[in-house]
Amino acid sequence: LPRRASMQEVPAGGSGADPPVHIETFPVFPEPVASAAQANPCVAAALAGARAHDPGMPRIVYDARAVACPCCGTVGCDGQGTVSTPSHLVFDSRFESGNLATVYQISATEYDLTLRADANTAPGKVYAWWFYFRVRAASACVRYRFNVNGFTKQCPLYGAGMRILVYSTADAQMGVGWVRGGENIVYFPSPISKDFQYYTLTFDFTFSNPRDTVYFAPCYPYKYADLQRYLREIDTSARSKYLYRELLCTTDAGRRCDLLTITSLPPSRMRKCLVVLTARVHPSECGSSWIIKGVMDFLLNGSVMSHMLRDNFIFKIVPMINPDGVAEGNSRCSSQGLDLNRSWETPTPETCPTVFYAKKLMTELVNEGNPLVLYVDIHGHMRKRNVFLYGCEPAAGQLPQLQVTACDGAAAPAQAGLAPGWWCSRVFAKLLSFNTQSFSYDSCTWVVGRKKEGTARVAVWHELGVQNSFTLESSFCGPASGPQANTHFDVRSYRDIGVALCKSLYDYVSPDQTRVTYALQELLAEASLLTELNALGQQDDSGDARSNKLKKKKKKKKKKKTSRKADSKQHTPAKKPRPSSPHPEDASPAGAHAFSNVFQTWKE
Repeated sequence: LPRRASMQEVPAGGSGADPPVHIETFPVFPEPVASAAQANPCVAAALAGARAHDPGMPRIVYDARAVACPCCGTVGCDGQGTVSTPSHLVFDSRFESGNLATVYQISATEYDLTLRADANTAPGKVYAWWFYFRVRAASACVRYRFNVNGFTKQCPLYGAGMRILVYSTADAQMGVGWVRGGENIVYFPSPISKDFQYYTLTFDFTFSNPRDTVYFAPCYPYKYADLQRYLREIDTSARSKYLYRELLCTTDAGRRCDLLTITSLPPSRMRKCLVVLTARVHPSECGSSWIIKGVMDFLLNGSVMSHMLRDNFIFKIVPMINPDGVAEGNSRCSSQGLDLNRSWETPTPETCPTVFYAKKLMTELVNEGNPLVLYVDIHGHMRKRNVFLYGCEPAAGQLPQLQVTACDGAAAPAQAGLAPGWWCSRVFAKLLSFNTQSFSYDSCTWVVGRKKEGTARVAVWHELGVQNSFTLESSFCGPASGPQANTHFDVRSYRDIGVALCKSLYDYVSPDQTRVTYALQELLAEASLLTELNALGQQDDSGDARSNKLKKKKKKKKKKKTSRKADSKQHTPAKKPRPSSPHPEDASPAGAHAFSNVFQTWKE
């Protein structure tokens, strides 16, 4: 398929139903995670034992493959009934990105739900953890229990207090969008597991309006239709002069895989460094779409920093690299049952066209002599908190050393006995930690395992020689430290991560190298600990073991500091504070010329 093709769009979704449209609002205060008292472990024990069923129960009340009665919503009805108020909750997931296979009614207020696993996967490969469905016909002020079965992945975040996202259409009319809800949330190994280990999520929910329709999801949904609507809004606004939209390829289902170019005009006459961003390779990781939306909103605004970035970079963005999986409500795979983030070594246009043409695009651009400065593949994470990076650590001498000089008499990076790539791959991560408190540098991982060889970041790093090739992970829950600790990320939080990504890129190449210098100083302190471990003979060849030992040593030093007396701290030199933001939000656009000159030297 050609990379440049018609702009004609295809209908979103494959179920025939119009995709739901949700309003975008932000909570006034960060929503806290559930406390230990709210998560009742006795619920899991009760579900594992024998449960009392009402007469005539259990009965199936929803099957995504069957046709429901238009009168009462009951599966198996002939459609001739006259019941206006059904005797059970009415479920539906037959809309874009929806996922719910079957529902059995256990009692008047308890239901067993089963997820739909990704289709066409290889034998022994089962992926199911995304759910997105709506419920209506509930009685007001009645607590219902939902037992969602069929999860195939451990998710400790639910045990740590992560709550369900709830969207009420009645509340939306009053300006309230997605909020965290649910009570007695428990996630545990399913007692019905046999050949494969499944997990169950159970939670209670009380409806406040009998005529309400309520949606449930684990993360803020961002559908294929939402992306197309957002791009159409840009096309009809003044921001479109900075964005060139084209078709990377079409998918098996005929959906668009958009390729977006953001730079100063005209894009075809400029020879600049490249930044490539991809997102949403795994359909369930909706946070990546909100992050990429934050990146685009920032790059297309009128600020001085955005102007400088557009003048000196060409941004190539694939905002949704798995549109079929997103539209079908999959958890991880494409419509062909492939994990696209394990297909970057040898992609083919028949099995994974979006990955094939994305990789072909980057290869052609690099071969044409355009330096690829940064590649980021944006993901979501269901097991960890915070925002962090997966990087690539090369062997010594494999790639050139970052040409930045430390100040204040600090030793040069080469004197620490570490590979040059050790420094290059960590500077950008340090800059991210300066620009957002949600980012955790200690959660980053740099060693490339064998199972990661088919990922996007490893393929771009290994085959194209891009040192700054990362996977950016954002938690489904929220940060574990900082002023927003033990709260949930919202849409604004994800978009702010995208803004921090742009600001970190600016810091990386800015003439004002204050932040880069400070990042190197922190890395030098970390390298001195590694050198000390080497001298003591306590370091082995495992990168993970080295990282764990380093973290333990940092914790010991932190405990010693906290145990000191207040008067003894007077004899300790004060720690140098991190530099204040040099970002030129209110600076004169004339500074862009100096930025361009320095950047030209850095590029050469």
